[in-house]
Amino acid sequence: LALWYNYKEPANGNLDRSLVLAAVKQRGPQAVANIEPVLDRVRWRKSAKELAVMRRAALIGSEAMNSAMRATKPDINEAAVWAVLDFECRRLGADRLAYPPVIGGGQRSTVIHYMKNNRPVQPPDLILADSGADVQGYVSDITRTWPASPDGFTPHQLVAYEIVRQLLIDCRDHCRIGVSLDDVHLYMGQKLRARLIEASMLTEAGASLSSHALCHALCPHHVSHYLGMDVHDTPSVSRSEPLQCGVVFPLEPGLYLSPDCQLVHQEFRGLGGVRLEDDFAIGDTGELELLTGSAALDPETVQRLAGDAETYSASI
Repeated sequence: LALWYNYKEPANGNLDRSLVLAAVKQRGPQAVANIEPVLDRVRWRKSAKELAVMRRAALIGSEAMNSAMRATKPDINEAAVWAVLDFECRRLGADRLAYPPVIGGGQRSTVIHYMKNNRPVQPPDLILADSGADVQGYVSDITRTWPASPDGFTPHQLVAYEIVRQLLIDCRDHCRIGVSLDDVHLYMGQKLRARLIEASMLTEAGASLSSHALCHALCPHHVSHYLGMDVHDTPSVSRSEPLQCGVVFPLEPGLYLSPDCQLVHQEFRGLGGVRLEDDFAIGDTGELELLTGSAALDPETVQRLAGDAETYSASI
């Protein structure tokens, strides 16, 4: 028995259109309509039991990310980072990874959905890993960026990292009941411009851009989406919808600096991508709960873990 609740997106286009949909229209009601918007509304706000499972998925995904940092050594292949994430998620009790991960080193980290994950990463490049755990059908979504070098971040990498980390904190502090994800994205763009100016990163060309234009150029993706049984869950619920109790979502500000970026000064060009992503839930009383708090975030801890490959090897 199979149940499809969106006839506009059939699992098998030819079969469903020629047989299933025709039979439904012939023998069923006078009209055929999607129930996706109704089910998405139910899925959008999580129950206490659902939140408990999502906390577990977030914890496992966070610990796996820490292990990936610890496994890092000079010239590590992106595929090896993927393997560590997959192994650790399963070892800790997840059913699988939540989605094919993004593991990008160097300039490949500027590709938002880089999927090849097969190149060595040489110091002093950064590694960007976007991964999550699937536990009983509920997923986490986590991104961390760390240095491939045991010596840690370079000074300019650290400036970029701290800007994104502060943006994550800014966005977190802006989230509350009644605020929408679109509101948070707009706020992130404003704070991005302000923090880049504060760090003296922008050229005259960069400083002349509006917050919207600068955000589109340097962080060309939305700062959030809904999370649940899918990594981009309940797509029929607009991101302009005010947040309510039980809604789970990540926040993922980023900063992507290619070698030819004319919006930042020369010393920051070519640093690659820096993205940091944590998962949050709105509690019953409106409080914001951080689900992925065990994933290393402050630069000191990240650098310490990223230089600990020998200890990780010994642990397995």
